[in-house]
Amino acid sequence: MGRGVDLRNAVSIVDARPLSDTVGTVLDPVLALRHRVKIAPGETARIAFWLGVAPSRAEVLALVGKYRDAAAFERVKALARTHAEAQLRDLGLESEEAELFQRLANRVLYADSSLRTSRGILENNRLGQSALWPFGYPAICRSCWSA
Repeated sequence: MGRGVDLRNAVSIVDARPLSDTVGTVLDPVLALRHRVKIAPGETARIAFWLGVAPSRAEVLALVGKYRDAAAFERVKALARTHAEAQLRDLGLESEEAELFQRLANRVLYADSSLRTSRGILENNRLGQSALWPFGYPAICRSCWSA
């Protein structure tokens, strides 16, 4: 991106510099891909970006070959939908219920400031984190908090 800039004005985009094709320890770690696309007025372009891993370079190249064509995305998307629908059927859930569970899990797993109590209540707490242990927090968390 360059020192002191952000994604909107990254140096490699603004001055069209070629990407360095290097790896290593840096202050600004980034994975960057570039592909030029010319779109005529009134036309539409669709771009599919795949990210994957494999145990070896040969297996990665095999995956690249397997998913190279544009129809691969539509096939994988259809298979994922079918798989998800089968899982919901097995669990006896409707899609609306699954969406509700996902929203609930999001609030539980990721910090949601709208659920946080007021600053005054937090400042008045004198018990500390260990006071939460009797309420069922796993023992592994205790060692994380005391570290």
